[in-house]
Amino acid sequence: MNRRERVLRAINRQEPDRVPWGEISIPRGLIRRAAGSWSGFGEEPPVKKRFLELLGMDLLVLDADSPSPAREEIRYWGRETDFFVFLLLTGGFTRVMRRMGWKEFFLAVAAEPKKIKAAIAGENRNLLAEAEPLLTEAVDGVIIGDDISARRALVDPGFLRESVFPSLQELVQGIRSLRERPVFFHSDGDLTGMLDEVVEAGFQGLQGMEPSAGMDLAAIKREYGGRLCLMGSLGLEPLLGEEGSGLEAEVARIMDAGAPGGGFIFSTTGGLVEEIDVERLERLSRLVAKYGKYK
Repeated sequence: MNRRERVLRAINRQEPDRVPWGEISIPRGLIRRAAGSWSGFGEEPPVKKRFLELLGMDLLVLDADSPSPAREEIRYWGRETDFFVFLLLTGGFTRVMRRMGWKEFFLAVAAEPKKIKAAIAGENRNLLAEAEPLLTEAVDGVIIGDDISARRALVDPGFLRESVFPSLQELVQGIRSLRERPVFFHSDGDLTGMLDEVVEAGFQGLQGMEPSAGMDLAAIKREYGGRLCLMGSLGLEPLLGEEGSGLEAEVARIMDAGAPGGGFIFSTTGGLVEEIDVERLERLSRLVAKYGKYK
């Protein structure tokens, strides 16, 4: 079973040969530090590909908002490797909030909710048009990142249901009309009260599930594991804390909660960060291999 097949089986809520692993974000500086300290790097294959291979990852995420990816880069990953390729799109809620600034955005949500609803819907329509040239055959799936929550919902859940999820549903449908690909939803924070909306909007997967924000992977798996492929749940604290800070116990807990029956992809909740020690990352790789086996 190759990497792409492994991820597809998980997305289809089946058990592959082992739990697949991948990250929504990997800083270039972290890859460069690994290349300087690990053996096995060279000019060919490219450094990022070798980084993913040495860690045993199965997928990568290309951010549509970054200077890269160009179609050529997407084509390379999709046609020249067996990594599952996700394209990351920033959703309309986040786009409008960034453009207006946090304070003005939240004031406008309270004072002019219909205006903000229209702005979010417009951004999601624009997003589909911008993404269309990148949605080539080489793209295997899409992640829509829209940080609608923190420790709790950033705005009233009723506003999210009425003004955000309808245009997200249209965006998912638009993506599928261009390419029949699985679409995942990512948000930081506590989405416990919004998971029905995630399913109803047509998403096939959920990335994130931040335990420090109250997201209980075991409970989500029990209630939504038959409808969503779950990806994430590892907070960065065990990777950044003191040695022996519970990394192995946390990986074991996550695998025990998420892996049974398939439909699970191991990852951190929001991607790796520059400060992670490469030796700690190597240890994580070994633990994912150890606890991600299907019997």
